[in-house]
Amino acid sequence: MQEDDIQRVGWCDVELDAISWTNEGRDLTFSVQFPDTPLVPNPRMTLHCRWASGLRVNVTRRENVGGHLLTWAVTFERTDGGWMLKFDFAGDGHISLRCSAIELIATS
Repeated sequence: MQEDDIQRVGWCDVELDAISWTNEGRDLTFSVQFPDTPLVPNPRMTLHCRWASGLRVNVTRRENVGGHLLTWAVTFERTDGGWMLKFDFAGDGHISLRCSAIELIATS
């Protein structure tokens, strides 16, 4: 999926399954599960953030609450050096980072 198309996908109620450092710690990937929508043909996707930096994780789960984090919204802002991303998990917190490029790829 093209970079500009990624931000047009509905990012509300997306489950975050995993976060991983890849390419010797240079890139960051987010494994996500989208709700069934016509815009996302395969709901299981991986968001690749190339040359990730400035990662901030501020997530707090309430006691006796489990399961995957569920997004309220995700914002994608173009910057001179690439992108600024912010995952908003409503009452559970947020994750933010900068990266040079983003790519959303379907997984099996």
